[in-house]
Amino acid sequence: MEGGSLIDQGQTDEGLGLLLDAWDLLETGEHRTLVNRRAKIAVRLGQACRTMGALDEAERWVALALDDATSTGKDKVRVDALHQLGLIRGDQGDVSGSLPLFDEAIEVAGAMPDEIRRGKALVGRAASHDSLGDVAAALTDYLAAQQALAPYLGAEAGTNAGVERFFANARYGVARGLGNLGYPMHALADLEGLLERPELFGPTEMSGLATSAAWAALESGEIGRARELLDQAAGWADLYGPARARFHLLALEGSVLRAEGEVVRGCDRIADGADLARELGYLRFAVEFEVEVAECLLEAEQHGDALDRARTSGALAEQLGSASAWQASWQEARALSGLGRGEEATRAYQAALDQLDAHVESLELDALRAGLSGEAGGVYAEAAGAALSLPPDAIDPAVALDALERGRSRLLLASVLGIDPGLRPLPGPDDPATGIQPPAPLDRTLRSAGLLRGLRSGSWDPANSAELAGLPPTSAAIGEAFRSGFSASHARVTGVTTVEAAVLQSRLPEDVVVLTWRLGQDRSDLLVVTRSGVEHLPLEPGLDEVTDLVRRYYREMAPRRDRPGDLAALEQVAEEAWQTLVAPAAEHLSGARTVAVIPEGPLYRLPFSALFDGERWLVERWELVVTPSLNVLDALLEREAVARDGFVGIADPLGDLPAARGEVADAAKHWPDARVFEGQGATPAAVLGSLADAPVLHFAAHGQLLSSSEPSYLELAGAEGLPAPLTSDAILGLRLDASLVTLSACRSATGSTRGGEALVNSLARSFLAAGARSVVGSLWDVDDSGTAALMSIFYEELARGGSSSGALAAAQRRMLLGATSADGEQLEHPWFWAGFVLIGDPR
Repeated sequence: MEGGSLIDQGQTDEGLGLLLDAWDLLETGEHRTLVNRRAKIAVRLGQACRTMGALDEAERWVALALDDATSTGKDKVRVDALHQLGLIRGDQGDVSGSLPLFDEAIEVAGAMPDEIRRGKALVGRAASHDSLGDVAAALTDYLAAQQALAPYLGAEAGTNAGVERFFANARYGVARGLGNLGYPMHALADLEGLLERPELFGPTEMSGLATSAAWAALESGEIGRARELLDQAAGWADLYGPARARFHLLALEGSVLRAEGEVVRGCDRIADGADLARELGYLRFAVEFEVEVAECLLEAEQHGDALDRARTSGALAEQLGSASAWQASWQEARALSGLGRGEEATRAYQAALDQLDAHVESLELDALRAGLSGEAGGVYAEAAGAALSLPPDAIDPAVALDALERGRSRLLLASVLGIDPGLRPLPGPDDPATGIQPPAPLDRTLRSAGLLRGLRSGSWDPANSAELAGLPPTSAAIGEAFRSGFSASHARVTGVTTVEAAVLQSRLPEDVVVLTWRLGQDRSDLLVVTRSGVEHLPLEPGLDEVTDLVRRYYREMAPRRDRPGDLAALEQVAEEAWQTLVAPAAEHLSGARTVAVIPEGPLYRLPFSALFDGERWLVERWELVVTPSLNVLDALLEREAVARDGFVGIADPLGDLPAARGEVADAAKHWPDARVFEGQGATPAAVLGSLADAPVLHFAAHGQLLSSSEPSYLELAGAEGLPAPLTSDAILGLRLDASLVTLSACRSATGSTRGGEALVNSLARSFLAAGARSVVGSLWDVDDSGTAALMSIFYEELARGGSSSGALAAAQRRMLLGATSADGEQLEHPWFWAGFVLIGDPR
């Protein structure tokens, strides 16, 4: 069909004329072959008219083609017609109406089977999902399209017109989705690869590619590259000139100018983009740009103008149901704070939190990413700070506590879902052409989002969970693993569901006092939570001073990292930490048996048991427990107590921790039916098969700390002496009923401290979420001999029937009173015992 070839080459007018001539010859034909030929021509005529912008005429031609193809049963032409009609509906603004057409095209092509046509229709449906803001569905379709089309790429693909172009469009969709979901470096690598293939795209797509790549470069911190890509995008836009490209380019230019330090010029450009988007009817983009203008004006300290912009964008966002509503409320709150209108700011912050919670609770993938990002985390902290910055008689510390609790729950949920709150960029693929699958963290996010939607709805059918996750039925096993690993209590521990802070406070045991901090840039706050109420105590140092204090503490604790430092010097800095962080609450602690600390930022690394009040270490006065949030503490206290009548120990899986075997054997002697897995016997199969019903678990093994986008793990025994990782993700899939899990491994109670998520990203958090009531873990690389001595005393105390927190406190007290190692070394220095903390239920 010469006319069709001319259209494919961009010669639309000439091709259209030849196709019309062919149609005239066949219009009255009734033979099946002639009707089929006529249907093919009508599809190409519709495609040509769509290219020329004549959408009504395009729809008429494609409808004729669909009728002819349906009457003759020509499924290939029917799929092509459905595909074109879906594209036309989208161009007409009826994006929702395009979905059933693409659905039918995909179903018919799959039944034939014709993977090429199915792949093309998947690209069309993905684009529709993209336009509707359903990121998860769009990514799933783009990835499926790549898998369908990939086998037909290469030298033999020339006979399959457009395969490479559609595959490239699917890659473009995946890359854009990755950028939107917080993986800008990965997106940038793929987008730049696509920009090197202009023969696969028209000027419109090339401008969009360059624009997306520029945004990804900007988010990756590559400002110079962003400027270069902006210029490329503008150049391609000049070739086709539709106004809809201009507002994107204006906003992009403004953001680049801001990054280059030209705040005022950048703000003006973004405002121009917002105005043009509104004028053209692209209101969703207008909202996003208005929010950025408000942020820009705040940066320039123009608080009044920022307030006007924020309120304008907020009203429009509410009208549209836009996910940007929380950002508009946030900027409104910041502007009000800057104007000194504290009570109004507090109300605006509360509105932002409510809007954020609504997005997170929807468990839609893009809303989750936005609601759990590091940017969103700042709203909770700022809201708490605003509530505590009011005049003293207007402060309600419970409001601040509620904001902090909501933020911590979101942080936990981000960790469980594999969403990196710091949005740390991932490296791009070495070969962009192989980018069929998303990076592992995104894959975890896609899966977990659907599975947790099933959790929230109470629907635990594995196939349904897989469907909600956008997965093929073969992935139903993952749904089954989550179903067996989660309960309502687990949902609390993972941040899926929360209870209001006021309710939590009223349910605290009488002898438990909770200390939690908010670390601000200029000053900080200490909240003391007891059953009778919440007290607010302002603190002088800000985040930087507290961070420096923790660093100095560690320098004095172990200057060489592998040996303890001077005890007198440590006592001095430990007393400073006591006076700075805890002493203001001393009168509230007088009747407490247990102090539960909810750390913030650098405080996750501070061993509170080894703070010094000038006379005694804190562990000599109280039992101490660490918890990621008040919600988690309450959920763990709600779990029924489990008799500690059984023990499973895992010792020295790799054969390089000889003291670990003695440590586990010494602990196991307190249980007549203890099970111990040593060395090469500590394989994943053996260990996992014994964990479900073990009341007490003890791991004496190596632990590896990675980041919130890569799971941490314990090393078990693999084949040929190699380690087999038991990852935090795998632990989440377990169903435990353990009273206590002890992780005698390096840094098992901490994680990456970016964004303050150290504990929630730790191995300890995974065991809590899997069902353990309490976990003993370490804050630093622990000493073998000191650990063995501490654990021996700990299990001796535990065997007497006391609480887990009481047993650990008693063991630490006995250590500092003069315990010695097997070879006679004195172990009273905190370096030997303070690194271990109890996380979770103090009972």
